[in-house]
Amino acid sequence: MENETIAIREPPIRNSGVIGGNFLRRQSMKNAEDRKYAPEDFFVGAVIEIARHKFLLLDADDFTYRLMETDEHSFPNSCFEVSE
Repeated sequence: MENETIAIREPPIRNSGVIGGNFLRRQSMKNAEDRKYAPEDFFVGAVIEIARHKFLLLDADDFTYRLMETDEHSFPNSCFEVSE
Protein backbone atom coordinates (compact mmCIF):
# COMPACT_ATOMS: atom_id res chain seq x y z
CA MET A 1 0.00 0.00 0.00
CA GLU A 2 2.74 2.45 0.82
CA ASN A 3 4.42 2.38 -2.60
CA GLU A 4 1.57 1.13 -4.86
CA THR A 5 3.28 -2.10 -5.85
CA ILE A 6 2.08 -5.71 -5.88
CA ALA A 7 3.93 -8.96 -5.31
CA ILE A 8 2.32 -12.39 -5.64
CA ARG A 9 3.68 -15.45 -3.92
CA GLU A 10 1.82 -18.72 -4.00
CA PRO A 11 2.50 -21.09 -1.13
CA PRO A 12 3.72 -24.52 -2.17
CA ILE A 13 1.03 -27.16 -1.67
CA ARG A 14 2.30 -30.70 -1.52
CA ASN A 15 1.05 -33.05 -4.27
CA SER A 16 -1.04 -30.31 -5.92
CA GLY A 17 0.74 -30.41 -9.26
CA VAL A 18 1.51 -26.68 -8.97
CA ILE A 19 4.92 -25.45 -7.95
CA GLY A 20 4.54 -22.65 -5.44
CA GLY A 21 6.79 -19.68 -5.06
CA ASN A 22 7.08 -16.24 -6.58
CA PHE A 23 4.60 -15.57 -9.36
CA LEU A 24 5.19 -11.82 -9.62
CA ARG A 25 8.05 -9.81 -8.18
CA ARG A 26 7.13 -6.53 -6.50
CA GLN A 27 6.14 -4.00 -9.16
CA SER A 28 3.44 -1.54 -10.13
CA MET A 29 0.54 -3.15 -12.02
CA LYS A 30 -2.55 -1.82 -13.77
CA ASN A 31 -5.93 -3.51 -14.01
CA ALA A 32 -8.12 -4.08 -17.09
CA GLU A 33 -9.36 -0.45 -16.96
CA ASP A 34 -5.73 0.74 -17.24
CA ARG A 35 -5.58 2.17 -13.72
CA LYS A 36 -3.28 1.14 -10.93
CA TYR A 37 -4.68 -1.31 -8.43
CA ALA A 38 -5.87 0.42 -5.27
CA PRO A 39 -6.44 -0.91 -1.73
CA GLU A 40 -10.21 -1.14 -2.31
CA ASP A 41 -9.55 -3.72 -5.07
CA PHE A 42 -8.22 -6.17 -2.49
CA PHE A 43 -10.64 -7.94 -0.18
CA VAL A 44 -11.49 -11.53 0.62
CA GLY A 45 -13.63 -12.78 -2.25
CA ALA A 46 -12.18 -10.40 -4.85
CA VAL A 47 -10.94 -11.70 -8.19
CA ILE A 48 -7.77 -9.94 -9.33
CA GLU A 49 -6.53 -10.38 -12.89
CA ILE A 50 -2.81 -9.95 -13.43
CA ALA A 51 -0.90 -11.00 -16.54
CA ARG A 52 -4.03 -12.77 -17.87
CA HIS A 53 -4.17 -14.93 -14.73
CA LYS A 54 -7.10 -14.64 -12.35
CA PHE A 55 -6.51 -14.85 -8.61
CA LEU A 56 -9.34 -15.38 -6.15
CA LEU A 57 -8.43 -13.88 -2.79
CA LEU A 58 -9.53 -16.51 -0.29
CA ASP A 59 -8.00 -15.46 3.01
CA ALA A 60 -5.86 -12.93 4.82
CA ASP A 61 -3.78 -12.90 7.97
CA ASP A 62 -5.03 -11.38 11.23
CA PHE A 63 -3.06 -8.15 10.76
CA THR A 64 -4.60 -7.61 7.32
CA TYR A 65 -8.14 -8.31 8.60
CA ARG A 66 -7.68 -5.77 11.41
CA LEU A 67 -6.30 -3.20 8.97
CA MET A 68 -9.18 -3.66 6.52
CA GLU A 69 -11.86 -3.56 9.23
CA THR A 70 -10.53 -0.35 10.80
CA ASP A 71 -9.97 1.55 7.52
CA GLU A 72 -13.41 1.44 5.92
CA HIS A 73 -12.52 4.32 3.57
CA SER A 74 -9.73 2.34 1.86
CA PHE A 75 -11.47 -1.05 2.19
CA PRO A 76 -15.24 -0.45 1.78
CA ASN A 77 -15.95 -4.14 0.99
CA SER A 78 -14.34 -5.33 4.22
CA CYS A 79 -16.45 -3.37 6.65
CA PHE A 80 -20.03 -4.33 7.36
CA GLU A 81 -22.67 -3.12 9.74
CA VAL A 82 -24.90 -5.50 11.62
CA SER A 83 -28.55 -4.57 11.32
CA GLU A 84 -30.75 -5.30 14.30
